[in-house]
Amino acid sequence: MIHPNKQVQRYMKTNVGGYVDKTVSKPHGLRYDLGETDLTPLILRDILREIDLKGLVKQYPDSSYTKLLSAISKKYNLHKQCITIGTGANEIIERIARTYLDQDDRCVILHPTFFRIEDATLRYTKNVVDIYLKEENGYRIGDDEIERMRNLNKIRLIWICTPNNPTGTITPLSRIKQMAEMHPKTLICVDEVYGEYVKSPSSSTIIKDYKNLIVIRSYSKALGLSGLRVGYGLGNENLMIPLNRMRLEFPVNGLASEIAHSLLENRDYIKGLVDKISSERAWVEDELSKTDGMSYIPSETNIMLIRHKNIDLYKQLLKKGILVTDMNNLKGVEGKKYVRITIKHNHDENVILVNKLKELAENQSC
Repeated sequence: MIHPNKQVQRYMKTNVGGYVDKTVSKPHGLRYDLGETDLTPLILRDILREIDLKGLVKQYPDSSYTKLLSAISKKYNLHKQCITIGTGANEIIERIARTYLDQDDRCVILHPTFFRIEDATLRYTKNVVDIYLKEENGYRIGDDEIERMRNLNKIRLIWICTPNNPTGTITPLSRIKQMAEMHPKTLICVDEVYGEYVKSPSSSTIIKDYKNLIVIRSYSKALGLSGLRVGYGLGNENLMIPLNRMRLEFPVNGLASEIAHSLLENRDYIKGLVDKISSERAWVEDELSKTDGMSYIPSETNIMLIRHKNIDLYKQLLKKGILVTDMNNLKGVEGKKYVRITIKHNHDENVILVNKLKELAENQSC
């Protein structure tokens, strides 16, 4: 029998509590589970009318991704050398771990967080320090967590997800600066995939000041291109050179690249979506607050952690044709019966979800 290498054998013994199963299809139902926007950008129709679809399908993409890099460079006022392109943020996370971690390197992960951060990390190092955010603090980074990191030595990498997934909470820029300054020889990787949803400053604004900072962004959430798989990383040129060297020649297909570079500059669309989601989120929170037994973690994005004190929401909603994300096995919230919901742009869809939740709660109290 031919075995994989020792690194893969070690990784295969780990058990990361995620919520995406690569081996089975998702159950059928109304989807409130993966955090995408339900709104397709109107500009997408114009873009598709103007592009040479046949040419894009027949030919390899431009491996330099000049147009896409130019659009990202303009948006963030960064040189192209400070950017790397990838097959969604997921692949950028994987490439960072592959590029910067050896098997004994110490890496810090703050839980709960996006499960792929832990999964990618464990593929390349066995030395992971888990720090658990407190539920009573809304799963936000506080002084206790900062002090714990301050007392750690020889940290190679710290992962921060802000806005966090699955909580939708943010880590203020002051905290990011604090960590970058506290460990100047440590790589600070900030996952900002949900960043378009918040009005607070992005960590991308301080890249020129901190040479140990990488910011990860995506087209999958607010920009509405989940199926096209486009992501990118931002950082100091010296951090990006190895990441670009480790990049595949064609990580983004030609069609996705053509759409992505055009969409990034559509700021009116993004602002309109964010304002609408903010309004819908406030309505959902208000309705949940009036529902017996229901609680939630206040969010600043289109995702939110909710639970009922007596009901397994994932199973019961699934019976009613509603698919949410089961968080019961995710490190940091395991066993707490949380589910993650996606707040939609379409108010009627949010009404459907809230009414089903109220129905479950009312039946429980009878």
